[in-house]
Amino acid sequence: METGLFTAPVSGTYFFSFRGQKRSAQYLMYLGLWKNGEEMAGVYEDNLDPLNPNPSPGNASNNLILHLFERDQVYLMISDNAIAFSTVFGKYVGFSGFLLFPDNPYA
Repeated sequence: METGLFTAPVSGTYFFSFRGQKRSAQYLMYLGLWKNGEEMAGVYEDNLDPLNPNPSPGNASNNLILHLFERDQVYLMISDNAIAFSTVFGKYVGFSGFLLFPDNPYA
């Protein structure tokens, strides 16, 4: 998938996993997993400490099971003012998913 948008090929029950990494303790990160314009789950990585700035990135992840109908769309959105970590070596935000079982196994 190249678009960052998953479109269900068949109706059924799907498993999704998503994760993100924030740049450092100077920033926060909120990622939401959305289905057809409605937020289904999210992760928040704060760990802000102005007295002890930590240059290390922070990580957050979540998993969920969703029922999707054919052509439902699932995607991630990052909140305003949040900064996710990426470098020339890679992007550290992503999601994956797979079909657990279709509604009609004979279709």
